[in-house]
Amino acid sequence: MNRLCAIALLLAVTVALAAAADAEWRRVLDRDGIVVAVRPVDGSDLDEFRGVATIKAPLAVVAAVVRHVEGHPAWMDRTQSARVVRRSGPRTEILYHVSGAPWPLKDRDLVSRREEIWKLDERKVVFRFRDTQDADVPPREGLVRITQLRSRWELTWLGANSTQAVYVNRADPGGAIPISIANSQSKNVPFNTLRNLRRVAKSGRYDGMAGESELGRRIATLAAAGEWK
Repeated sequence: MNRLCAIALLLAVTVALAAAADAEWRRVLDRDGIVVAVRPVDGSDLDEFRGVATIKAPLAVVAAVVRHVEGHPAWMDRTQSARVVRRSGPRTEILYHVSGAPWPLKDRDLVSRREEIWKLDERKVVFRFRDTQDADVPPREGLVRITQLRSRWELTWLGANSTQAVYVNRADPGGAIPISIANSQSKNVPFNTLRNLRRVAKSGRYDGMAGESELGRRIATLAAAGEWK
């Protein structure tokens, strides 16, 4: 009985904490099936943002779009160029991005470490990004280096042709930038990025890449076995 009570108490506390964490988010945009929310970050004047959307494309396809770094300028808002610096593990890479900034601000660049995490028991794939340093990518003249970043994509299988995409980002753009401008991007960037991701994922451009990927083959096996319905 004591064991059951302890389990029930643990579940209640978990649910309460999750509800409290979700209550911190303040919705700032709800349009075209894309919901954007922000929340304050302790010790910073900059907000963290979260964008959520459902994409009518298979999970493996959406993951292939996010994984293909060189294709990021086609859908990641304000991204001008992107490349893989090196692979540092089976699903870990060092990346380099250059992003445009509103005039008269200087453009930004970023070196990040990306991890691809499979949580197939939850029907989910997560891409985590965080800032890093790399001797092969020194600061460039004319660009402001972003040195603080915590970002992630959570992609969840909703059906054979439906994926929930959650984009969470917390970053300090560095340099002298008005807080009002920085926080205004907390609404525009996730909305534009998710809208573009939806378009690219549905274009068919990544269908072949997804089918040939290790993730695509694994999902196909699970679906054929009736484990993913």
